[in-house]
Amino acid sequence: MATLVTSSAHAQQPGDVDVWIKQLSTSDWSQVRQAKDKLESLEISPVSALIQLMGDDRRVALTNTADLIYPGAKTFYGHGYLVNYDLDSIPVRAGWVLEELTFQDFGFRANSLEEKNLIEDTAKNGFKERPLPSATGSQPSEDFVIKHAVPAARSWWKNSEKNWTRFAALEEALSSHQESRQLSVLEFLRYGNTPCKSLDKQSYADKLLPIIRDLVKSDSESIRIQAGHLIKDGFYRKAK
Repeated sequence: MATLVTSSAHAQQPGDVDVWIKQLSTSDWSQVRQAKDKLESLEISPVSALIQLMGDDRRVALTNTADLIYPGAKTFYGHGYLVNYDLDSIPVRAGWVLEELTFQDFGFRANSLEEKNLIEDTAKNGFKERPLPSATGSQPSEDFVIKHAVPAARSWWKNSEKNWTRFAALEEALSSHQESRQLSVLEFLRYGNTPCKSLDKQSYADKLLPIIRDLVKSDSESIRIQAGHLIKDGFYRKAK
């Protein structure tokens, strides 16, 4: 069943933003992932800090990545957690968190690792340690990120800062006709473990479910599948 978390048990603490931003910029994957979840849980509070972090042009290679699958991974085990972002780049890492938080697509995401190809590789080679299969798609260059993705994020926030809420972002992204954004919301509604103020059984049924029902007829197979699973699984509020 889909697990949705509301914000009732998660008080926003803006004072924590600097702590989690600093941790997000470190090398240890478990620390980076924890910081990402903490920042996402604060909803609007860290957005400005994430955009500011995009000005840090360092590359900080991740360590202790275990079975993380991302464009900088050196090893593949036939399974793992796929993050299609160049997480060794600090601007992209900040963009990853911002896009996951806001359900926007500014251009930070890579398309270099396709899940279908990874599944095929696992079917052929099994669950054993080996080099990550060669990328089959593209990923944004550092030049593109600096010249296009970062300015797009800054411009969006300049126009959205006063009225932005995460729940409104859910609804807007589902209605956006952008496959990447729609999939981001559907995956959040199915698997997300961070809060979203105003998201509960009633608001889900009134505002989001009608859009999701329409998405079952989408031209995109991926969206049809995710929307269908969400409708089948239903909504329940996870107790925290």
